[in-house]
Amino acid sequence: MAPSRRPRRNRWQIQNTADAVQFLSKKARNAFKACQRPHILIIGAPGTVTDTVREDIALRGMLPVVLNLDDFLTDGVSGSEHYACVICTYTDIRRTTAAARAVLADDRLSHLTFEYVTFPATSYAALERHQTEGSLRKVSPLPTYPIDVFDLYEASLEHFEKKCDIRDFMDVCQLLKTVKDNRIEGDVAEFGSYRGHSGYLMASLMAGLGLEKRLFLFDTFDSFPEEPLG
Repeated sequence: MAPSRRPRRNRWQIQNTADAVQFLSKKARNAFKACQRPHILIIGAPGTVTDTVREDIALRGMLPVVLNLDDFLTDGVSGSEHYACVICTYTDIRRTTAAARAVLADDRLSHLTFEYVTFPATSYAALERHQTEGSLRKVSPLPTYPIDVFDLYEASLEHFEKKCDIRDFMDVCQLLKTVKDNRIEGDVAEFGSYRGHSGYLMASLMAGLGLEKRLFLFDTFDSFPEEPLG
């Protein structure tokens, strides 16, 4: 009886470091076979994934070149190597996205395959702690923002009673980022501020995004007024 073969996994199904290493190493081997260029650019920090991928592809006759993200963003690639592909060994959404954007902006690298694996649970740890539903199978641009919105939310709970649900805050984050990116005119107003939790979050987010607008917070300090249509 022939031994059973391990099923193929795509990057979205990978849940642990060992599978990530196997996936990325195989992608490097495939790129090397396709073009016969031995140099593989690895963007990552020292650690299990980076070190194991580097050792594995070196044993298979390839020449890994490792750059951490800060150096890559500051200096780009040097030397005359012609790379077979780019492997990103960061597994969080923020740094993976930053690396991908920098690769696309580099004429020497933008035509190459960019391989990565992300573990969303790492970036959404705060969401998992505070969410009201069970599924984390979603993609959000929030981890790519210049301010860590999840750290901001958790820090707010040290000063405020939780009145703004984390998912409501995620909606507000995208609205304010849209205002910033599209240079929408006018100030920002909230109607129904209660004890200020959401107002604090908006003010902190606006400061972190560099959104130079006034924030007006309105509240009745009482119950909502009676009206027949609402």
